[in-house]
Order: sequence, then structure tokens, then C-alpha cells
Amino acid sequence: MAKLTLALEQTRLLHSRSQLPDVAIAGGVSANSGLRQALEDAKVRLGWNIFIPPLQYSTDNAAMIGVLAERKLSLQAEATPADADILPNWALA
Repeated sequence: MAKLTLALEQTRLLHSRSQLPDVAIAGGVSANSGLRQALEDAKVRLGWNIFIPPLQYSTDNAAMIGVLAERKLSLQAEATPADADILPNWALA
């Protein structure tokens, strides 16, 4: 709860300093039900325009890594070495 309170306070401060009318969240953090509810409450209380993606679009890297692991296991592919170079266009299988 303390982290959620801190995140909301930081959002409030940044929103007031930026003087922008909108607040948006995305990625895995946008799946947090407590944060979603707190932002909806702030929308009413502070008059913010809030943009929160539907849960089906609130994914994070852990989910993608899980899909990749499942594919590699099903194909009996070799594990990627921990010291492998990072390639943004790696094939998933």
C-alpha cells in the first residue's frame, strides 16, 4: 500500500508541474488493480483525464518470457546462454 501511495503522490506532483491535462499508464503496471482503482478515484477527485488500457493489453515482459519458455520447451530447443548477446529481432523459436 505504501508503494501505491507513493506512486500516486509522484503522479500527482508530476501532473501538477507539467500542467498537462492527461494521465496515462501502460505496460505491466497498468494491470495492478489497486493502481487502476486509485487512478479512477483520482479522476473524480482531481478532475484528471485518465487513460488506462484494457487488461488484455496490460502485459509485461514476464508474460512474454513465459510464452517463449513454453515454445522452447515444446520444441525441445536449447536454452539460451545467460551471456548471449541481446538481439531485438530474435526469432521466438
